[in-house]
Amino acid sequence: MAMACPSQAEDLLLEDDVDWDDHAFHKSADSSGYGELVSDAEDSEIEVSPPLSQEVEKKWTEEVRAAFRRLFKDPTAKEKSPSQLKAIMAVMNGKKDTLITLKTGGGKSALWMTAPLIDPRHKCIVVCPFVVLLEEQVERCLRFGLRAHNFTKDKDVPLDVQILFVQVESSSSRAFQE
Repeated sequence: MAMACPSQAEDLLLEDDVDWDDHAFHKSADSSGYGELVSDAEDSEIEVSPPLSQEVEKKWTEEVRAAFRRLFKDPTAKEKSPSQLKAIMAVMNGKKDTLITLKTGGGKSALWMTAPLIDPRHKCIVVCPFVVLLEEQVERCLRFGLRAHNFTKDKDVPLDVQILFVQVESSSSRAFQE
């Protein structure tokens, strides 16, 4: 596991030779307002901050697996990996912003779809690089009964939206920031 202060995190994000498929990050802000970036390479495990008790971790595991069973309509559905499960726990248990990256096929879609299934008040922002993929994901969420919205197509975001999709280029626009 690698930890970095904000300036180091920015340097990591600017490096061209970083293999992003091998990392997952958990960003949190401490009481001073500064953040930390925790990297999850394949040989380590995501850590939820603050650490969860075994009882709380067991409760979240049950909640996540129940959401997966509802989402995939499969009574045996569960997380793809311990990293995916820990990432969902970090999102659901944290009171801070969380940025997670997982390799291709690592279960990223389930991360942002599971949170609103567990807690319908939970909101996720998904930044998607490709218009076609973004549109497919919005349709998929709507089929699952989730309240999704494509900001790139319509800047008027409903107040009850659970998952807000935005294209990379739109995520830096003034309209999105407002």
